[in-house]
Amino acid sequence: MILNDAMHFGKETFVSYLEMQQKTKYNEIINNPAVLIVTEAQAETIYENFSNLYFVERVEKQNRKFLISSLIEKYELEEASFLLEDLNLPAVLEINFKAHNFTEMESNLFEESLEEEEGIFKVLYSKRNYTKSWQDLELINKILQIINKWYLFAYWGIGLLILVLVIYFRYNYEKRNLRYWKVYLRSGGDLRKRNQKLWLNSLLIVIIPAGILVAAMFYLFNYGILKIVPDFHYHYIRGGVLLAGSLLTMIFIRREDYDQIHT
Repeated sequence: MILNDAMHFGKETFVSYLEMQQKTKYNEIINNPAVLIVTEAQAETIYENFSNLYFVERVEKQNRKFLISSLIEKYELEEASFLLEDLNLPAVLEINFKAHNFTEMESNLFEESLEEEEGIFKVLYSKRNYTKSWQDLELINKILQIINKWYLFAYWGIGLLILVLVIYFRYNYEKRNLRYWKVYLRSGGDLRKRNQKLWLNSLLIVIIPAGILVAAMFYLFNYGILKIVPDFHYHYIRGGVLLAGSLLTMIFIRREDYDQIHT
């Protein structure tokens, strides 16, 4: 069970790290908008057309007053501010993409849409700004898919192996003690003591250690020492499987006891 839990915590830690990296890459795409400088006359049409694209999160039109104040501040044009008010300035549209939906294919669609629009003076956009993020996301998503696909097989495979080992060693342990119990019973010993010993061994070898482990994890998680949520659901299943394995071992042992003690 400790080995299974080590696998669980290792997997959760690694997945958490990958998801953080995934979120970082998505933020890189979100925080890297395309900027269009367009004619004021076509601004609303272009705004509507790009807002309807499924991979576009939002389109923001820069306020005219904001553009004028930016020009005044950048070029120190306070004395000419009244002239700027009369200028027919172009509109600026900032397009933010939906990170989960914006891939290389969507980038190509976006570029095709730009070519179809009229009234665009300048486009501040490059596919190269997103290439590294796409490559990293593709690798992260592949690793997550592999983990999700094979983790349970490995997890339960190790659990099954441990179960077989528990049954094997328990059976051999009890079998080595069979000669003592054979002499004990033929000397007038109480068979109930033998049965009690079997149950006690089950408690000491399987049930009590499993209970201590689950209780320790619950305590560590409940008091914030353990940051990753233990898989209590699987603990219950594994506990039931180990208990069933212990009962099967006892059945085999008692059957062999009967055959050997009464021969």
